[in-house]
Amino acid sequence: MDSNMRFFNTPDYPFMKAIFTLFLLLSIPYCLAAQAPTDTLRYVVLTNGQLSGKAWLLPQGHDVTGFLTYNDRGRGPKLTTHYTLNDQHIPLTLNVSGNDYYKNEVHETFRLADGVAHWKNADEKKDIPITKPAVYVSNVSGMDAMLTQALFAAPNHTVNLLPTGQSVMTQILTHSLKNGQPVTLWAIRGINYTPTLTWLDSKGYPLGSIGDFFVTIREGLEADIPELRRLQKAEDGKFYRQLARTLPEPIPQGLVVQNVNLFDAEKAQLVPAQTIVVKNGRIEQVGSAASVKIPAGYRLINGAGKTVLPGLWDMHVHFTNPTDGIIEVALGITEVRDMGNTDALLTLRNQIDSMQLIAPRIAVMSGFIDGKGPFSGPGLRVTSVEEGIQAVRDYKAKGYQSIKLYSSIKPEWVAPMAAEAHRLGMHVIGHIPSYMTAEQAIAAGYDEITHANMVMLNFLGDTLDTRSMGRFTNVAQRAAGLDLSGPAFARFVQLMQQKHIAFDPTASVFEQMFTSESGQFDPTMASVANRLPGPVQRTLYGQGLPVPMGMAATYKKSFATLLDAIKRLHDAGILMVAGTDNYAGYALHRELELYVQAGISAAQALQMATYNPAKLSNRLGDLGTLTPGKRADFILVNGNPTQRISDIRRVDYTIKDGVLYDSKKLLNSLSIHHYSEP
Repeated sequence: MDSNMRFFNTPDYPFMKAIFTLFLLLSIPYCLAAQAPTDTLRYVVLTNGQLSGKAWLLPQGHDVTGFLTYNDRGRGPKLTTHYTLNDQHIPLTLNVSGNDYYKNEVHETFRLADGVAHWKNADEKKDIPITKPAVYVSNVSGMDAMLTQALFAAPNHTVNLLPTGQSVMTQILTHSLKNGQPVTLWAIRGINYTPTLTWLDSKGYPLGSIGDFFVTIREGLEADIPELRRLQKAEDGKFYRQLARTLPEPIPQGLVVQNVNLFDAEKAQLVPAQTIVVKNGRIEQVGSAASVKIPAGYRLINGAGKTVLPGLWDMHVHFTNPTDGIIEVALGITEVRDMGNTDALLTLRNQIDSMQLIAPRIAVMSGFIDGKGPFSGPGLRVTSVEEGIQAVRDYKAKGYQSIKLYSSIKPEWVAPMAAEAHRLGMHVIGHIPSYMTAEQAIAAGYDEITHANMVMLNFLGDTLDTRSMGRFTNVAQRAAGLDLSGPAFARFVQLMQQKHIAFDPTASVFEQMFTSESGQFDPTMASVANRLPGPVQRTLYGQGLPVPMGMAATYKKSFATLLDAIKRLHDAGILMVAGTDNYAGYALHRELELYVQAGISAAQALQMATYNPAKLSNRLGDLGTLTPGKRADFILVNGNPTQRISDIRRVDYTIKDGVLYDSKKLLNSLSIHHYSEP
């Protein structure tokens, strides 16, 4: 179930924009003024346990008003809303204004009059006749209270949705808070991939939204958060364990994929007419279809016209939502590197390894460390180099393989923290701290650079404050003018070569941020948007940065410069790994397409999602290639992605530890259409 929906992701911590959407779609409506009147329902916004914002809700008969604001490293929304209801709690009018997470101006209106629904926002202008009552789902704010009030009052707790669909709310359990107030956990279906959990009071108003990192809660009820989270997670667990029991197909007798084209990930080339034999979770045989004998009783899959590849890696995720895991496995991802999370990650990893959840193996965990301050990211926050060194040791003790340093770390702390990480055998990666360049970070001990914008910032000097939006806007506005054929870039490439620095570009997030347009689907998801549930599709519009007047072409040229840098670094022999920090599963496919768009061959792009991650993660003994004795982690694709990279989207089966996952069944369980369906 989606107690933390992830329609959107953002660089550095992908579920932050998802949480913004969760808050908007499923939490609290917002108001016309920042000062709350008396008798309001007041809420606090907590990120990583720290106060980061506020919200309030004021119902007055048929009129409802509210307000929301929070700060996430200089980003975050400030939204005001007013809506009116009829006697059946169906919205008649809606007005939303303010700014969204990336500071884009927001203005949305809706009205229902004379049997026609009229709405307008940055992406849509619609006039739709309706014949039965329906609740408008805002493209900006969503209105949980607006939706939950209607569901709460409706017969069978069922309402029709505008523009499309139907939503049903089911009571899960009741609970008494510490103050004796009764609250109810409900599951709302029809607005996301899976039922969405929300806590309501006895009148149907939201109590809050309880996530691991991000929480909204009624003011004064903060002490109830741990128990509400525990109860919510227990219900989540029931749902996902049921899927994990019914969707995988164990193959105790063994599996054979016959007469298939096999991708040799080490050499980045295709080997035709091969047969691969699997037994007890391991690859037993690989060889020409003519020479491999098929053992009796093994399950046989005809691979004619298809390609088998090692399971894909996404080297930049923040795994919080089990729904994402199902999508990722369905789309061929068998391993991920988590790039910063709460300690809940350890529990999730154990649940995945014990097959209680369908999800990729969390092959690498990166401990997130940032300096304490107004722009701090999630994870451990430190106030001195001594605390930073201790944080490195703490992560090592918990089994983490790498550390991720973030933007508020003081530059002079990097070298001693990196030295301690290296002493403990840990990999050092991260954002380049504010007032530091990538070259300086490499000299101080970085082993890898994450995000292509961090490479571009190297050539904009060490005087920039990149703790907030500046790390995006400076690159969007200035990268177009950089000369990548000049000596500065050549020296940087040489330094990366000499120090054996790896690179995780996350290109798709910058295509999203620099090139998205209002009224158009986010380019990361444009080719698959029509496969998703209707309410989810509408969240995919225009996810870019605010673009100053007359600079749209510059932003797009800056993205082209990022792709040029990726190609040049690849050609220079820099070890590159495919990571996304973006939508689950689909973003990795787009990431590989962008590498090819940059001029890298399709086979080499696939190598960046198979062999290279296993090499960087010291897992080639078990993963990364299809050779006898290794884990049976591979995918069967309908087509030849070494010739046409977009064929990587045509996954039929994913095999992980010898267990078969039917891509169509997994996606259909989330109301997503498979590529093979109309």
